[in-house]
Amino acid sequence: MRYAWGKTGSDTIINQLLQSAGREPVSDGPTAELWMGAHPAAPSRLRHPAEETEYRLNEVIRMYPAHFLGPRLNGRTHELPFLFKILSVNQPLSIQAHPDRRLAAVLHARSPEHYPDKNHKPELAICIRDMEALIGFRRPEQISEYFRFIPELGQLCSSGGEVYGTSIPPRPELLSKDQKRLWLKQAFTNLMRATPGEIQEAAHSHRIHLEMLRDSDTELKVEDRWFLKLMDIYGQRDAGIFAVYFLNYVSLKPQEALFLGANEPHAYLTGDIVEIMAASDNVIRAGLTSKYRDVDTLVEMLHYQYGPANVLV
Repeated sequence: MRYAWGKTGSDTIINQLLQSAGREPVSDGPTAELWMGAHPAAPSRLRHPAEETEYRLNEVIRMYPAHFLGPRLNGRTHELPFLFKILSVNQPLSIQAHPDRRLAAVLHARSPEHYPDKNHKPELAICIRDMEALIGFRRPEQISEYFRFIPELGQLCSSGGEVYGTSIPPRPELLSKDQKRLWLKQAFTNLMRATPGEIQEAAHSHRIHLEMLRDSDTELKVEDRWFLKLMDIYGQRDAGIFAVYFLNYVSLKPQEALFLGANEPHAYLTGDIVEIMAASDNVIRAGLTSKYRDVDTLVEMLHYQYGPANVLV
């Protein structure tokens, strides 16, 4: 998969894998993902040793399910239930989440052009080379502190009235756990539904502040550095650039991993990653992308659990 956010060059991990298998490397653009599985969008191919013809793995599985699926799955399905990927991330991916089975079926029936199957997509992401990502929501108290230091963001997220929806209390530390989740949902929804013009005004003001700090030799926090990087890539009118202040930032070393369940907000920022997931290509996006955005679905589906990201070793 040659998405624009992939890495380029003969030394990318995907090109190295292609060359080790006797395949020609990609030399004229990015290599973002290498799929190994039977998803109909890009199934692996088999070649009979006595023939020149290639066969699509998903079609062969349907013809010989007992052989390829084994006794536990044969009779229950005619599809390979998992998909294996290598990702080579040079540029941040979209703010996104994956649906559970119930929502996937609804989305596929409603918009099959955007949601190509009716399966869920839990996934395990393992770092091959240094990896940075945003995953899960920060604690509301921490987000509220960002509002204090970034008043432009606080105004976007806490505005009430007909334009944005529901206003939020200013101090989440006084709320119960359930109320904090509601606070988080309202604040994030207000941000993601803000107009491009309102995002631009807030982003421009915050950028001036960060550049003044940098010019005074003040070391910026990692969230602030990524805010500036995201703005340079996606401009000042994308609400996703402010997601660094809502989602946990994590930096992983090789063999460390993240599990991404249904309705979990995340975005890969950079790195080389192994993914194993259910055989699905359902992605609900709401920021940092030129692809189809489904903001209303995303803000309603998220679980709004909060706390530090759980890095698996």
